Amino acid sequence: MLVYSLNSAIKTIEKQLLYIVYGDDLNYQIEVKLSILSVLRNTKKPCFTIRILTDRPDDYKGWPVEIIVIEAQTLNDWLGDTHYHYRRKLMGLLALLPYAERTVFLDTDTVVQKDINALFAFSDKQILVDTIDGTWQERRYDALILKVSEYLLKTHLQYDLSIPLINSGVLGFVKDDVAIIQQAVDLLDELWPVDHQCRVLEQFCLAICINKQKDVIEHNIIYHYWSRKEFFQQMGRHYFEQYGYSYHPNFLETSKEIPEYIIRPTLLKRLCYRLKVRPFPKKQRSGILKLLYAIALGEEGYEGKQKIAYWQQAMNRGFLRYNPKAYEDFQSGLWPTDYKDIVSTPEQQGFLTFLREERLLKQ
Repeated sequence: MLVYSLNSAIKTIEKQLLYIVYGDDLNYQIEVKLSILSVLRNTKKPCFTIRILTDRPDDYKGWPVEIIVIEAQTLNDWLGDTHYHYRRKLMGLLALLPYAERTVFLDTDTVVQKDINALFAFSDKQILVDTIDGTWQERRYDALILKVSEYLLKTHLQYDLSIPLINSGVLGFVKDDVAIIQQAVDLLDELWPVDHQCRVLEQFCLAICINKQKDVIEHNIIYHYWSRKEFFQQMGRHYFEQYGYSYHPNFLETSKEIPEYIIRPTLLKRLCYRLKVRPFPKKQRSGILKLLYAIALGEEGYEGKQKIAYWQQAMNRGFLRYNPKAYEDFQSGLWPTDYKDIVSTPEQQGFLTFLREERLLKQ
């Protein structure tokens, strides 16, 4: 494993596949290792070098990657005057694009499903993105970008509402695109005071600054599971606790056992569940559905880990926001009275027992 310091003489190569991961949250390490394994499984003769920009190089010792080490002070500096952690993503791209003729960046929460060599086939007049999410005109009134859109339309008359907006979970650049990324950083710094809550600011600024200088193109070979992180984090933790976090060539075979899809109850059960949740307030229904899905799944292996993931989504995306009393009841190991009729008492007690055994309740 080749290790560079960000401030050292990094070798310039033809193509790099880049990840940026920092901090001590094990889930991000799990995600990036799952993503790398999916790359290696599906790409028999890679035409690129995998590089990880990280502050924890020992986590990847022995993995078939090159490491670029970043110091804590640099990570802090990359926030600028903002508290927006995705600014670091743009700064990482800005720092590392000069070291490859072509760079494909992947968010950690990605699974490669085909030979990834094809991702590097974009032309010098194109920028690769994860998805094109409509045009600015179509999205200008979305709550996520409403404030920054209104500001830009008043202060930057040169921008065209027909600009395509993007998801930046996958990005592909040539070396000279550093100028576009620097423009995006500058725009992000200008827009940050306008709306501190705009959690898609980095990809919005990138889309605006591409501004038809180049064509944006999508891929069709990567599953970006950004809204289903809990499922892959749980399955990845299960896998690495069995086989270890240190790389072994057998991983390319054993990792095939990890499902690349979300397990759901049967169609008939799903239809029944939708009828069951109809009497409840609309905002609570999604959380209750996820709870019912969790109860329906088995407890063993990867299915059991997805059972936990459904439970986590029900709690953190449903009950915490829309029924705090139910959230507290569940945390305390009690079945909420609001939901006493959605499943039988034995099913309730069986599920609570499962949660206790998995140490998912307050002890």
